[in-house]
Amino acid sequence: MQDRPSRFIAACATGRIGDDLVEQAVTLTVSRTQGRALVWCSDGWRGYAAILKRAYRQPVRSGKPGRPQLRIPDDVRLTQTIKHRDEHGKLLSIEIRAVLGEMVSEPGTVHIERVNGILRDRLNALRVCVESQKLADRKEKGEKKAE
Repeated sequence: MQDRPSRFIAACATGRIGDDLVEQAVTLTVSRTQGRALVWCSDGWRGYAAILKRAYRQPVRSGKPGRPQLRIPDDVRLTQTIKHRDEHGKLLSIEIRAVLGEMVSEPGTVHIERVNGILRDRLNALRVCVESQKLADRKEKGEKKAE
């Protein structure tokens, strides 16, 4: 999760996208920002809205007996940018929709996509380096055993 104006990365989680991964990142972000309402921009994955609602809901006391109603603050917003492509991967259209609250101005996710691309590139290079080292270590052990 990245703060757009400062480009500060508040939290991250790695793995295949799913409820557990997104919930981990959102929960970590909410705790690191002390529950301050944020503006969220995402792709079209459907699980974000439900996870954000669970993370930000707060009890609203009415004075009546019983359990208080849970509400999401008005300043929590989620805008999704969905790219529609044909079977060959060619971009056909871009749909932008407000899922929670008002629509965010300039809802592009280019900054975090750039960070994700850099991390993928760097971590892949690191993984290849580690695998090469493991292969070299195995060859050395095999030569020592042969002697």
